[in-house]
Amino acid sequence: MPSSFADIVPWLMFNHEGLDVLIHPLSDDEYDDHTINALWLGKPVPLKLEILPHGPYPAELLPTALAQSAAGPA
Repeated sequence: MPSSFADIVPWLMFNHEGLDVLIHPLSDDEYDDHTINALWLGKPVPLKLEILPHGPYPAELLPTALAQSAAGPA
């Protein structure tokens, strides 16, 4: 995944064509991911931060591989 990030972000920088894009990680804290750990391309847009919890993402919102690792061993 890191190599994808290195390819996608520069492409977005030159091709977001006026769209405002929020780039953020998927860590154990949704709030921090969308605020202090985020990168905006274009103009930052107000977010509904009150709905973002400090804590892990729900498994159903994670990409499949991350959801499986977050669930722990089977």
